[in-house]
Amino acid sequence: MKKVALIVVAMVIVCQLSSGCERAARGIEAKESLEEDAPRVSRNTIQIAVTGLLMEAGVAELDSSYDEVDTKAEVKNVTAGNGAFSLYEHLSTSYPIYPAYDISKTGKVSVD
Repeated sequence: MKKVALIVVAMVIVCQLSSGCERAARGIEAKESLEEDAPRVSRNTIQIAVTGLLMEAGVAELDSSYDEVDTKAEVKNVTAGNGAFSLYEHLSTSYPIYPAYDISKTGKVSVD
């Protein structure tokens, strides 16, 4: 009887571990799918938009530096001319963009 109980307990543990592994695999697949579905925007496209923003604002620097810009809200927060001009006005894409970009105060764009 003890042997049967141990076998049942072992089977339950294996089932739970298997289920956990399956959920983890689905999570990884979902993340990869989101990255594939996110619009890939080249660094050059972002750089051109930042340059256009600086030219329109008539300034040499952005209002700040920005890290990991990829959502619509973050793109709207990239500003020049004391907030009068936004990168959002110069970038036509869907969100989130992939990969996320860092933008220095001088307007240099780099992949995070």
